[in-house]
Amino acid sequence: MKGPPATDAATVVPSLATLEQQLLARASSGAKLGLGRVREALTALGAPQNNMCVAHVAGTNGKGSSCAMLESIARHAGVRTGLSTSPHLRSIAERIRLNGSAIDDAALRRALALALDQRLPPLSFFEVMTVAALAAMKQARSELAIIEVGLGGRLDASNVVAAPQVVAVTSVARDHMPILGDRIDAIAREKIAISRSGRPLVLGPLAPAAAEAVAAYCDRIAVGEVWQVARSPREARHNRHRFGHRAIHCHFDGKHAHITPPRGPSVTATLALAGTHQADNAAVAVGMALLLNEPRIDAAALKQGLEKVVWPGRMERRTRAGVTVWLDCAHNPHAAAALCQLLARMPRPRRRALVFGAMADKCYENMLKFLAPWVDDCYYCP
Repeated sequence: MKGPPATDAATVVPSLATLEQQLLARASSGAKLGLGRVREALTALGAPQNNMCVAHVAGTNGKGSSCAMLESIARHAGVRTGLSTSPHLRSIAERIRLNGSAIDDAALRRALALALDQRLPPLSFFEVMTVAALAAMKQARSELAIIEVGLGGRLDASNVVAAPQVVAVTSVARDHMPILGDRIDAIAREKIAISRSGRPLVLGPLAPAAAEAVAAYCDRIAVGEVWQVARSPREARHNRHRFGHRAIHCHFDGKHAHITPPRGPSVTATLALAGTHQADNAAVAVGMALLLNEPRIDAAALKQGLEKVVWPGRMERRTRAGVTVWLDCAHNPHAAAALCQLLARMPRPRRRALVFGAMADKCYENMLKFLAPWVDDCYYCP
């Protein structure tokens, strides 16, 4: 196709309901890894991903939380934001946020109509949403586009972004093993492949095998400066001496996160999202925010962004009929272990029940082994 789909007055745009039906029909085809279709589609639409300030974020766990915190920080600094994440909880509109709110029906309709145009290559569900998100952010004149990787990184549709301002990998653990394999070093190489030569990189805490694989890739392509979250001075010294990474020092006392980056303001914040793992994610977000070199992002924006972020399904507290319910989307053993660390810090009620559900391809048996000691009753929802 030689140019973007026509959008003149004669063009009939389907209703949002019709477009959503067309989109959902593509979900049954599953994941289609590869960048060719998305590149072709975006080129036909005028390459909206170009000339955007982009933060691109990968990771087995924590990437959505870090993205949400970065969005909150930027918004508290007065930066117009776009955020693309997955999956959604209730509505596909949650996958595209503009200035902190889910995309409205009119903007979603316009974006989906572009991404589902029959003259474009046949895209998968996730590819459609990636194209729609980038088109919507361009239309909204977002000053910062925060893009979360869907699966892996190297062949993920989001990896069409050629020159992100900053890249982050929050964590590396086993998940999506039929696609990514079960070797930590191989999974790490898939995720770090979103990094770019000369561009800054932020890393969360990594296991040795992942850290070695990431460092080798970074050396090979000559990334820009690398900041890595360190939970202790010893960890910071190791990362500095072994890999040359500069430390984002992060200490969590159970209530407050104390984050000291290599340069720029330090921040002490009462995190809106609970858990030691969220302190790590907050440190990644702070690192990304500072490496954007956006002068409007100051100490106040960092603190307010971390304390006021809203991100449902991450140890989200609900109370009904006097019963406290915690909702969490942990979906692999690494995330379940982080959830257990949080449960260990909480007062044990007289009786605690677990209602558990997982997709068939998840390591649910190992997850239940982690969680079982912390509950009295377990209800499994197949």
